[in-house]
Amino acid sequence: MKGRYPFVVLAILALLLSGGNYFFTNTEVGKLQTSVLASCAFAADIGTVPIPAKPRPSKLGVQLVADSRAQWRKLGCPGSLPVPPGFARWAAVYHLPSS
Repeated sequence: MKGRYPFVVLAILALLLSGGNYFFTNTEVGKLQTSVLASCAFAADIGTVPIPAKPRPSKLGVQLVADSRAQWRKLGCPGSLPVPPGFARWAAVYHLPSS
């Protein structure tokens, strides 16, 4: 009988700790998912900006759009990101990824 008491206490403690860990992890994952979706929205806003034909757009402007599109893909954002007008042409001129 004496040998069972410590085992029961340890089993209950292990169950309490694993339950607490589950709820803590679930809360943190929810916060991180919200943060990633906010980053997706920002990257989608910048990644779909149309590039004007005149005056000649700067490399920095085109690179911001290209980098935002790359960020959107790497975050695994849901949906699809349309290619903005003029982007493919200027990305080719500046040797940037155009997808």
